[in-house]
Amino acid sequence: MRLLITPLGFHEDAGLRLLTRYRASPSDRFIVVTCRPVVAGVSRAFESLRASCLRQGFPMPELVDVPCGRFYEAFPTLLRKLRSLGEAGEAVVEIGVGPRIVSHLITLVLERLGWRYSLHYEPETGFDEPVEIPWGFIEAVKEKLSKSEEELLRLVLSGRAPTVVEASRATGWSEKTVRNIASRLKAKGLLVKKSRREVLEATEYARALYSE
Repeated sequence: MRLLITPLGFHEDAGLRLLTRYRASPSDRFIVVTCRPVVAGVSRAFESLRASCLRQGFPMPELVDVPCGRFYEAFPTLLRKLRSLGEAGEAVVEIGVGPRIVSHLITLVLERLGWRYSLHYEPETGFDEPVEIPWGFIEAVKEKLSKSEEELLRLVLSGRAPTVVEASRATGWSEKTVRNIASRLKAKGLLVKKSRREVLEATEYARALYSE
């Protein structure tokens, strides 16, 4: 099951763009989260969203209203709803629209459930480009590196991508040790090993997180 989740304010356009961008099908689940009590403007936006989904063959939206001003009540409300769906193979969360507290609530609930999710930012202005933050980067942010992993990664980031042999000379470690550390960094999405010369290159995730 794929899960698409969006906060909802007075406009439904971003929710429709999310469904379009991810080519949502009726087999997906579409959860719309808003603040309680649901005011008239939000109700109108939700009904318009329902009509558009029906017309375009998207999954029908399921409205979840939570007491935004009482976060510790809102959290279990949304947690119970998402848990009742069964585990999602993939979740996509829209974070650029609606009440900002709802975006934080959704991501924290997904963390509590331990589900894989990506974040999608759809600018409300229409001037900026949409941004997707994939699950791999979210995981990399949370990863804790060992001292040796961080040392090798910073060596790779410090200049021209070294080979395993060059990294061994620079660190004083054996080539086998360098390969083992590089394999762990690769598993964390931070390093790739290229060509027969075993060139070590930092990934985009690593450059974003450790190029300080």
